[in-house]
Amino acid sequence: MVQTLVVKCKYGWGQTLRLYTERLELQGISYALYDLVHFRSAYRRVVGLSALRLDLQFKDELIYVRGITDIDAGLQATLYLNSWLNKQAELAQEQQNSNVIVVPAVRVDTAQTLQLVETTTVVPVPLAPLTPSLPPGQTEVVVDIIERRATENVMSQELQLATTTPLSPALEEVETVPVWSRAEDLYNDEGHDAHAQRKQRLIRLQTERELHLYGFDISALEHRLQLEGLPHLRVSLHLQRGEIAHYCSEASLCDEPPEELRLVGAQWKTRDRGTFILTNQRTIFQGHKRQLVLYHNRLLQLTHLPGAIMLNAEYWTQQQFFVMQRPLECAIYFDHILRLNQRKQQQLYLKRPDKRHD
Repeated sequence: MVQTLVVKCKYGWGQTLRLYTERLELQGISYALYDLVHFRSAYRRVVGLSALRLDLQFKDELIYVRGITDIDAGLQATLYLNSWLNKQAELAQEQQNSNVIVVPAVRVDTAQTLQLVETTTVVPVPLAPLTPSLPPGQTEVVVDIIERRATENVMSQELQLATTTPLSPALEEVETVPVWSRAEDLYNDEGHDAHAQRKQRLIRLQTERELHLYGFDISALEHRLQLEGLPHLRVSLHLQRGEIAHYCSEASLCDEPPEELRLVGAQWKTRDRGTFILTNQRTIFQGHKRQLVLYHNRLLQLTHLPGAIMLNAEYWTQQQFFVMQRPLECAIYFDHILRLNQRKQQQLYLKRPDKRHD
């Protein structure tokens, strides 16, 4: 059966990832999605470079896909894998609840007439565990952009493949066109329509999942920032000459909980509460007890965590964690600001006259 390509992107050192409707292909090696039992995604920005990482737990092996620089393609793959696992979990739950396989009706030929007899056979169905955890021993912090929740039931039926409708009896009439030609044209037309409908359903499902998980539409925000640019906000703080505020949110400065507790949703220990502001030059946290200022050219690392973002600077002795309502939205604005500053620096460098020695 021909499968539809969902997303294609590069990772690592020029390696290719292809995600189809029912399988994943990495450098020519194919992995069935039916063997996927768990996955995690991590977004990182280190020294001005953004990348996405996927940890894929199959039945027999654990695969790490590092260095996905196309963030949009990585998010699309993450959303599709999340929806796939949710659908498989619901199907397995239904089988576990029923534990019954119904054999379709069969025809029994009697001496006088044909009768339809429906038989039901009860067959126990063994089920594998739905959510095995990843093996321990990971040394770096893994950030869950999207976590699979087996109990969620958010429009899973929207991802069901559209089936091809049977031929109408009217098409069986004798025409001048050969039968094989008419059937092939009808199959191509219906396949194209089914692919378009499946694509629209996937986009709608992704939007609904993003609204449910993050409170906003990621694709719409990216599109708006590309067309309209970064917004100009008015804030209560006194800004420097030429400095423009682009993002503002209420946030809490917190201590980092242990990794094993943070992964299970432990509460952050709050050190201060205040306002988190992103400008074209600095990151400012104006709290009730302290003020933190970070110049963007001194940023070493930006990481999006579940419910928070982590910043690390050259002149800070430790990482700073800011808990806010929409940390992913903040990370997207931060990424656009850094990219804009990088483009401006490149333009200024290209405009500099060449230095020639006499």
